[in-house]
Amino acid sequence: FELFAPAFDNVFTIIKHRDDEVALAEDLAFLRAKLSALELFLSTHGEGDSPFLLGDFSFGEAALASFVFGYSVLPHFVPQVDVRAMCEEAGLSLVLAWYDAVLARPSVVASGRTAEEVITTIEAILAHMS
Repeated sequence: FELFAPAFDNVFTIIKHRDDEVALAEDLAFLRAKLSALELFLSTHGEGDSPFLLGDFSFGEAALASFVFGYSVLPHFVPQVDVRAMCEEAGLSLVLAWYDAVLARPSVVASGRTAEEVITTIEAILAHMS
């Protein structure tokens, strides 16, 4: 969990820095490094053909699902930041498979909110933070 969380917990930081080129570049470098580390971790500790770390959806992945969903709507706030595209460009196929599998997991879909609801929630949090 400690490896996964830093990669996916800075959605608000990235949004906050969207108008600061230097800070945003630093945030994205951090994210790319964590995604690369996650790729290595998944390649070493993954289970067979499953995209999930333990072969099946784990508690750690369940805990990260809301962050992963936050990244899926990030292009709404920062159009140049698309985690899927970053993974594709960097050849991070295991992270991409994991990311997509988390978002497609029936329990995540059933318990989650729509992209529009998440965007509205993030906008409310940002308004409260300013």
